[in-house]
Amino acid sequence: VVEGLGCKAIRVREPEQIQAALQQAKELMHKHRVPVVVEVMLERVTNIAMGTEINAINEFEDLAERGIDA
Repeated sequence: VVEGLGCKAIRVREPEQIQAALQQAKELMHKHRVPVVVEVMLERVTNIAMGTEINAINEFEDLAERGIDA
């Protein structure tokens, strides 16, 4: 999404890659003059892989049904 908006993005999967990613982000920021997002993956498992069917989605929190709930 970030790259689709014209920015740069770096994904970090291991803790030892964080420092290098931040340095690379600084370089990209100065070179391209755009924001750079450094995404640090904290979990390898996601709870949103529920399939492609709309009726297979499990909501983990109550839905906002009124404007005041949102």
